[in-house]
Amino acid sequence: MTNLRLKAAAVFWVPLLCFSCIQDEPLNPEADILTFSLPAAVSLTEASFNQGDISVTVRKGADVSSIAPRIEITAGAVIEPAADVPQDFNRPVVYTVTAADGIHRRVYTVHTLSHSLYYYDFEHWEALNPPFRYETPVEFDTDGQRAVYWDSSNKGIALYQQFTDAALFPIHKTDKSAAGAYGAEMITGKGPGKIFSRNIPVAAGSLFAGVMNPENALKDPLLATRFGQPCLEKPLRFRGYYNYKPGTGDYITPDGIAPNRRDSCTINAVLFRADAGVQLLDGTNILTHPNIIALALLPEKDRAGTAGDEYVPFDIPFEYRSNEPLDFEKNRYKLAVVFSSSFKGDLYEGVIGSRLRVDNVEIITGENE
Repeated sequence: MTNLRLKAAAVFWVPLLCFSCIQDEPLNPEADILTFSLPAAVSLTEASFNQGDISVTVRKGADVSSIAPRIEITAGAVIEPAADVPQDFNRPVVYTVTAADGIHRRVYTVHTLSHSLYYYDFEHWEALNPPFRYETPVEFDTDGQRAVYWDSSNKGIALYQQFTDAALFPIHKTDKSAAGAYGAEMITGKGPGKIFSRNIPVAAGSLFAGVMNPENALKDPLLATRFGQPCLEKPLRFRGYYNYKPGTGDYITPDGIAPNRRDSCTINAVLFRADAGVQLLDGTNILTHPNIIALALLPEKDRAGTAGDEYVPFDIPFEYRSNEPLDFEKNRYKLAVVFSSSFKGDLYEGVIGSRLRVDNVEIITGENE
């Protein structure tokens, strides 16, 4: 009789325990917009994501006053306003995604741009990734639309170094400018050392047109940076102002000190064709991918440093790999603009204290020549 009671109890409790396990399964806390697109009739590029900002370049003169976008969000989450409700994208549109758990929320702001950005004055800086205090330059197109064009190594550095002052991060605004109130300053600093199996002795200051994925920084630093922003006109020249002072200490690599080596900076612009095979370049192919059409690279002799504390101009022609004309109706093109205080900073190499300043940078095209 006792065995029968135990068996009966087991029959009752086992399903109950299983039901309890199912009930306790936590709901998904993620609240992400995974994809965002506007109709091909108005859109010239796929959406560009940077934190909570989403930018889409649209055709000049396109009517975007009442459009229902296509939006994919995290499973189980809800979005407000609903994706099938037409919106006026002549102004920024704010979407709020609430996770399946009903607790976590994320706010996205969608901007449409009818012009590519070719002039960068570094006058406007914002903290785009709270609670982190670092700032990133933001740009405005000729219609006054705000665009998050830049990302930086600050995003990765913030994961291990919680500065309370934006000026302490490697990339920050500086009042030592070529013109206007501010320029951009990048400084190579001491890295965190050993993190998991990766040795990071130095952390270069790098600023670039694109997006950084800090999750890749430890697995493969060359994949952490994703380069490219829409380009709607043929670039001819890459020009601006810079001042560079290499650090005076030892040249440090993950394997130790490299004697008799000096640091140098990076100032590059790369035009490439975006297609199904490559939407953005990364550190493994920024100068070598077969889709690259033209390069404008600061010459090696100019990367080594500048005299004095004043800015000096640079003016670099784009060198095209072929005479094939660009077809902006058929193809999509992107431009990667890259600055770094250490030439091999993406490999965690450089000299602590190396400093690069840039200001009033411009891409000269056939339209604005």
